[in-house]
Amino acid sequence: SIDLTPNQALQEFRRLDKDGNLEQIMKDLVPKVPFVLLAKVGLEQARHDIGLPQGYRDIVVLSARIALWEEFLPRWVAWMRDHAPDVSLRLDVGFQQNIMESLIEGRVDIGVMYTPTSRPGLVAEILFEEDLLLVTSDLARGWPDPGYIHIDWEPEFHALFSAHFPDVSTPTLVANIGWLGVQQLLTFGGSGYFPYRLVHRHIESGHLWQVPKTPRFKLPVWMVYPREHDSATLTQALEGLRRLGQAEQANAGWSDQTGLRATRSINADWP
Repeated sequence: SIDLTPNQALQEFRRLDKDGNLEQIMKDLVPKVPFVLLAKVGLEQARHDIGLPQGYRDIVVLSARIALWEEFLPRWVAWMRDHAPDVSLRLDVGFQQNIMESLIEGRVDIGVMYTPTSRPGLVAEILFEEDLLLVTSDLARGWPDPGYIHIDWEPEFHALFSAHFPDVSTPTLVANIGWLGVQQLLTFGGSGYFPYRLVHRHIESGHLWQVPKTPRFKLPVWMVYPREHDSATLTQALEGLRRLGQAEQANAGWSDQTGLRATRSINADWP
């Protein structure tokens, strides 16, 4: 039977690789995992070692939705540079499904996303809640707007949008990347729901406006990581995300009474 998941086996391999020799590693791991999985673990460790630049003691791989690379995650990169300058960072953009797969397979250390799926051996924590608001390129367009672009902010958002706008016809323009929707609005006009982080500068500059008398939705941002690990580097990286998430939540600038929560029933610590 397999007692370790791929990610757990990789973590165990790295621990033993620091403390013992190859013979001891084989003795400890072979009874727990099949040969194919052990070979995979060795390959992932080799990728980890080969990719470590000279002068750096460790590496952290983080993958996230592209919208979260706007302002928030670059702050985390700067935080890591200040607090762990000898740690190399690998940064990636992905969607929920491939981020979760990479976490399970041990190719990613931390995933930051909107809607994680339940997987054994992984922990999910809410970092902060996005403030999704309906913005337009011209208030004269009104609402509903034929130029509305619907962004795929995951099923929770779709449910809230449908509940509050049952008479809005099926959007003819749909995108799965928020940045793409913002560029569409700025270039060709229209309206759409976007995180405040993505559009606040355009609102302040007068290029976009919030549509009056429309609801604002809350969408949780999660970080997902292996439950069992002994990496001090990963612990430090997670702590940096928690601190920045708390700061982001504190600076959200809107009250709980004005937003409708788009969240799901999910355990923070999956079995």
